[in-house]
Amino acid sequence: MLVSALLTCKDHNKEYNRLPNFKGILEVKHHIPGRIRMSCPNLKNNKDKSIDLVNVCDKIPGIISIRINENLGTILIEYDTDVLQPLLIIGIILKVMELEDTINKSPTSLIDKESANLADSLNRAIFEKTNGIVDLKSFVMLLLGAYAAYDINSRPTVRPSGYTCLWWIYSTLAKKI
Repeated sequence: MLVSALLTCKDHNKEYNRLPNFKGILEVKHHIPGRIRMSCPNLKNNKDKSIDLVNVCDKIPGIISIRINENLGTILIEYDTDVLQPLLIIGIILKVMELEDTINKSPTSLIDKESANLADSLNRAIFEKTNGIVDLKSFVMLLLGAYAAYDINSRPTVRPSGYTCLWWIYSTLAKKI
């Protein structure tokens, strides 16, 4: 009896590990056959989305009950394992909550976000200080151009040479930043 319970638990863990998680979007917090608990931050304090989700789930055969905690942004669904699979339930929730585009977006790291914010701030500061004459991109190109001219005239054998800087300028102009 104990062995069969352990084997069932192992099988359950395999199924649980196969369920998709979308960090910060829709995460499976707990699953046993017939019951699944998920976290969905978009449901926090969002009465309209909660009502939409409950209305759709009430119409789906196999869903026994759905409870949403709007304060925590959690969903508890009890379902008939003979009719529904948890993967289908996750798909339904993603569709009703209109989260498909969100999960298909490429994730952006915190460093990328903050680097972009820093670059935007520098760009605005340079633009405003020069009364719109120069922005960050043109400022960097001017610095590289000045260094390239100096380097080509005074130190033609040192690497990276001024020609490398000219290539960087060309590459920067070719890209749309």
